[in-house]
Amino acid sequence: MVVRCAGNGGHLGLTMHRAVATSLVIIALKSFSGFYKYLDVLSAQDLSLDWGLIGLVTALGVAGSFAGNHFNRTHCQHPP
Repeated sequence: MVVRCAGNGGHLGLTMHRAVATSLVIIALKSFSGFYKYLDVLSAQDLSLDWGLIGLVTALGVAGSFAGNHFNRTHCQHPP
């Protein structure tokens, strides 16, 4: 599937995979910039984050992603 986006009189011929990946990169960059600004706000109020908990939640999210991918490959039918 190819996504056609009109912009400045032209078309961007992006595959769906590339369009989704580009969107996710932009979302991640915006999220990081907001998080970085929030660290300044916490620092100004002499507060901090629980980095151990953040690491645990991140690790569980990554592990869940790999487990979901493995489950999908072993239990779901894919067309040839």
